Amino acid sequence: MDDNWPNIHLSKATRYRSRKRAAVEASSLFTSSSSSNNDNYNANQTLPILSLPLNIPPLSNPTPNPNVEMHNCSINPLPSNEDNILNTDNYDSFTENTSSDEYEFVSKVVESSSDVGLELVIARWSIRHNITHLALDDLLKSISLFPQFKGLPKDSRTLLRTPTTTLVKEISGGIYHHFGLKNEIEQLFKVYDNGSLPSSLMLVVGIDGLPLSKNPPSQLWPCLGYFSNLGKSRDVFIIGVYYGQLKPQNSKEFLLDLVNDLSFFYKTGIVYNNINIKVQLKALICDTPAKSFALNVKGHTGKHSCNRCYTVGRYGNNRVFFPDLCSTLRTRESFISYSDLNFHCNKTILSDIPDLVSGIPFDYMHCILIGVTKKLLMFWTGGIKPHSQNLPKFLISAIDLKLNELGLYIPQDFQRGPKENSRKHPLQDASRWKATELRQCLLYTGMVVFHNILEKKVYNHFIVLCVAIRIMSTDNIPEEYILFAKKILICFVSQFAEIYGNTFMSHNIHIMLHLADDVQTFGSLNNFSAFPFESFMQPLKKKKKVV
Repeated sequence: MDDNWPNIHLSKATRYRSRKRAAVEASSLFTSSSSSNNDNYNANQTLPILSLPLNIPPLSNPTPNPNVEMHNCSINPLPSNEDNILNTDNYDSFTENTSSDEYEFVSKVVESSSDVGLELVIARWSIRHNITHLALDDLLKSISLFPQFKGLPKDSRTLLRTPTTTLVKEISGGIYHHFGLKNEIEQLFKVYDNGSLPSSLMLVVGIDGLPLSKNPPSQLWPCLGYFSNLGKSRDVFIIGVYYGQLKPQNSKEFLLDLVNDLSFFYKTGIVYNNINIKVQLKALICDTPAKSFALNVKGHTGKHSCNRCYTVGRYGNNRVFFPDLCSTLRTRESFISYSDLNFHCNKTILSDIPDLVSGIPFDYMHCILIGVTKKLLMFWTGGIKPHSQNLPKFLISAIDLKLNELGLYIPQDFQRGPKENSRKHPLQDASRWKATELRQCLLYTGMVVFHNILEKKVYNHFIVLCVAIRIMSTDNIPEEYILFAKKILICFVSQFAEIYGNTFMSHNIHIMLHLADDVQTFGSLNNFSAFPFESFMQPLKKKKKVV
């Protein structure tokens, strides 16, 4: 790009309108060009061969087409009698009139493509670009008119090997399909064919809701998973998926197939290379509403909503808050006894999990980043008002200026920069910030941009959170550092009440008291975060298509 080009950051909607306007103008140019040239079109002109986009050397002595302007390479559309040209009866004359070099070229293209599997290439292309079945059907029928491609399927379902029947069962609120763990494990056998597959696979399961449409309302609740002891990569796969207008109404129906799979592979397993491969549930990752649904316990707005201790919330200023810093911890025995009637709504199908209390950790993406960091930004920017910590507009503008300056130095390792999504004042749009942006602010940019802007007490309080989360986000951190992070998080929670008020000590603020315990059990916060599942959700949503 030219250095003199103005640095203009347009919104997505503006860029879309610009592209659409350019497409309309280009279409009108092609239409006007074709209308002037169609009068001189020779009806006997043979249809030029369309070559596939492969890296093949250009033809020697190609036959020029009179309908192609070589100075701008714009191809005129087919004339009004295109239906006759695309008739299969004309392909005999088509092959006869075509030069031998061109025909040999097409044959080589098809032959070379068949070596790598042309069907597989087209199938992967359609999945990669989310091509609808209607469009793929049209493509297959169109290219089947060429003799060289008559061996290809004419239906997208045949090409993609879509099952003729799908085992979908009705549950309360919608329908559910279970993909299962067996297919995924069998795929691992093909990858780890040298016997390097661990005898015990540690499964991490993630559950969350995904809204699909508002009118009519519909949502997807996928049950996702990955094996945590197969390297650093998190290859997420689908275990089961629910679809309905409302969220699942019965957690037992929703989780039944998953529990049956876990029970079978934990007790029996599957034999591979004379080794019995078993699956063990390492962690269940979900946000607080999904967790309360799976465990059949009170939600985060309830006074008895902590699934780690017996703290009791209080009600004030139209909200429930949790001022206590220390409470008796729950145990697995006390949990499955269902003795706390204020906490349990019903029995859970997950009661067979070996450690039902500590085996379901708190996800820091939802609890800390979205739940705590975003709340602090909302306090400072006036999203929660009136409040004594609301910053004046000129200070918010000063922070915006610092963020814009830092945006020039943010490397590509970060998924989102401060200036992305065309936010003119990114801090004022903190309510729309994604978890990756909040993580960047908490661990990197926040300690710089808020310095000398916030009051010293407020800034130091924020730095305590930065240090604690940075420590617990580090791999293989020594035990003494985790204990130190736990102590300063207790200080953070106690000072939060002094700075922002008791009534703002929400469920997420209370969870910070238990976060270090999960780090001691599972390791770094990144080992049990919802980021791998969240990254899988949006591509999954884009796969929704018209069939």
